[in-house]
Amino acid sequence: MFPHPFSSTLYEHYEAINARFFAERDSLLYSLKSRSDAERYIKRVSKKLNENFALPPRPAPECRITGRFEANKVLVDKLLFRCSAERWCSAWFLRLPGTERRPAALLLCGHSDNGKFSDAYQMAAFGLARKGFGVMFVDPIGQGEMYQHRETPGLSPTDAHNYLGRLCTLDGGSLSTLFVNDAMCAIDNLMMRSEILPGPVSVTGNSGGGQMTYFLHGLDDRVGFSAASCHMNTLRAIFRDETATDAESSPPGLIAAGCDRPDFAIAGAPKPLLLIGQDNDFIDLRGLKKAHADIRHIYDLLGRSGDLELRIGSGNHGFVKHGREAAYAFFTKRVMGREDAAEAEDITPVPPEIGNVTPSGRVIDMENMRSLPEIFHSAWKKRPFTASSHEISSFLKKALQLENFEAKAPDYRIMRPQTEPELQRACCRWVWNTDNTPAVAGISMLLPGSRSLIPEGRKATLAVAEESALQELRARVGADETVFALDMRGIGISESEIGISWGEYHIEMGREYFLDNSGRLMGESLAGGRVRDLLSAVALLNSCGYDDITLTGSGHAALMIAYACGAMGKIPGVSRLILRKIPATFTEGEFSLRSTVFLSGMLQHFDLPQLYAQLKNDYQVLTEE
Repeated sequence: MFPHPFSSTLYEHYEAINARFFAERDSLLYSLKSRSDAERYIKRVSKKLNENFALPPRPAPECRITGRFEANKVLVDKLLFRCSAERWCSAWFLRLPGTERRPAALLLCGHSDNGKFSDAYQMAAFGLARKGFGVMFVDPIGQGEMYQHRETPGLSPTDAHNYLGRLCTLDGGSLSTLFVNDAMCAIDNLMMRSEILPGPVSVTGNSGGGQMTYFLHGLDDRVGFSAASCHMNTLRAIFRDETATDAESSPPGLIAAGCDRPDFAIAGAPKPLLLIGQDNDFIDLRGLKKAHADIRHIYDLLGRSGDLELRIGSGNHGFVKHGREAAYAFFTKRVMGREDAAEAEDITPVPPEIGNVTPSGRVIDMENMRSLPEIFHSAWKKRPFTASSHEISSFLKKALQLENFEAKAPDYRIMRPQTEPELQRACCRWVWNTDNTPAVAGISMLLPGSRSLIPEGRKATLAVAEESALQELRARVGADETVFALDMRGIGISESEIGISWGEYHIEMGREYFLDNSGRLMGESLAGGRVRDLLSAVALLNSCGYDDITLTGSGHAALMIAYACGAMGKIPGVSRLILRKIPATFTEGEFSLRSTVFLSGMLQHFDLPQLYAQLKNDYQVLTEE
C-alpha cells in the first residue's frame, strides 16, 4: 500500500509548533552571556519545572523492615516505606557491615519488568555499596514488587505506566509527579537512617532511572551528585525521531512552558553531573550531545565547567559495566576524594526467593494495601459530581481548546474519487484544513458515480469514523438514508501509513499515541483538534442545506461526538446522536481506550453519566456500551 498524500499532515501540524518552541528556547538560552544571566535562567526554569510538577506535600518518613539478608559481602534490609497516605513502596537498603556511617546514594531502576531484580541494576546497587555508600534501591511504580494491576497481569512497564498515567490525567495530575514523589520519599527515609552521614545524596539510574536522576537533580536540593545513564536527550530530537515515550516520561505542558529535558540539569546547576550514553543506543546521540552543549553553556557561564562530564561508551542501551564503572568513579572521586571505578568481580544477583520484600512479590497483596487504580476509583466514587450543564460545557471548551473557536463551513478541496468496483460505487471525498494548520480532515460519500460538489439535501447521517470513513461507508451500503462519513485529523485519509512507532497506528505506543502525547507536551489537544474538525464538518453540511443531521460513531469517535455536543450545547442542524461502544463511566476499570479520549482533570468535575444526561437535554440520544 502506498501512503496517502495526507498521511503526514498531523505530524507536520505538530512539527511547526515544535520547531517554533525550540527555536525560541535556543534563542533565549544562547543569548545568555554572563554569570548573572545564567543565574536568572536557572531561577526561571526552576520555577517553571516546579510549577509543572506541582509536587504534593510528602508524608513524614515511615519505614518497615520486612527482612534482612547478606549477599556479595553486603548487608541488605528489605523495606517498605510510605510514599503517600495510602501507598507504600518496596526497596532495599544496602551497606557494608560495620558501624561506620556512610554517604547516601539512591539507585533508580529503568523499565525492567522485574524492577530491582534486574541483573544490571542489582550489580549497580551492590557495586555502590561495596564502594562504601549506603544505598537505597527502589522499585518504580508498575514494576517488580510495585506492579499495580490485579486484573491485568503481565503488562509491560510502558503499558502499565500508560494505563496508570490515564488515571492521573483524569484526576488532573501526572504520573511523572508520582514517580518524583516516590523518589523524594525514598530520600526522606534514606536520610533518616542511623547508618547514613548527613550531607548531599548521590543519585544514579539508567533509562527511566536515568530520567528520574536528572529530574531529581533539578527538583530536589538534597541531591548533590548525579549520574544519569542512557536517557538524557532533547525533546526536539525525540519528536523528530518519532520516539514514543510513556506517561512518567512525558510531563504534560513541559514544552509549552518553554522547557526541555536539559533544563532539569540546568535547574540543578552547578551541582556535579555525569551524563552517560552508548553509541548504539536508541537514544539519539545527537540529542544527547545537544543536551550536553545546552547544559555546558550554563556551567561555563557559572565558571563550573569541571562539574559537568559526558561519557559515551561503545554498546547498546543499558546500564552496562563500563557505564556503571563511570558512575562509581564519578561518585567516589567527588564524595570520597578517591576515584575507584572498578566493579567487584564476585558480585552475583540475588533471586526473588531471597530478596522479595513482600511474601507474594507484590506490595498490593499485603494486608490493607490498595493498588493505584483502586485508590483512584475509590476516591472518584465518593465524589458527588454535581457540575451544572454550564460547568460541564465550560470545562469541555477549555480542555478541548474551543473557547475562541467558531465553526464555519470550510473551503473544501475536491479529491479524485476512489472506485469501489465490488460495491458499484465511487467514494467521493472533500477535504479541508479546519484551523489553518496542515492537519487535514474530510468527509466522504459513496455514490453511483463521480461527483464534484457535495450534494445538497435536508436530512443526513454523519458517521464519525473511528478507523476510516471508507470503512464506515462500506458498513452502511444499502442503507435507506443519506450517509456521509468523517475522517477527523489523523484518522483515515490522514492516518500515517509509514513511519509507525513500535507497531500499528492505534495500538499502545503506536504513532497516534506518539502524536497525542507530543501534543500534550506542547499544550495542544489532539481531541480538541478532532472536535473542531467535527464541528466544521457539521457547519459544512449546514451550508449544503442539511438541517436534520444524525451524528453516529463508535468508541473513540462516539466520545468525540459526546465531547463536541457537551461543549457546544445545541449544535445547529444536529438532532440525534447514536453513540456505540462507549464506556458507561470513567470511575471503574483499567483503560485501554485510545489516549486521546482522556481529558485532564475531567473527574474533578464530572463523569460520563453526567455528560450523557446533559446531551439528552438537547438531542435524541441512543447510547450502547
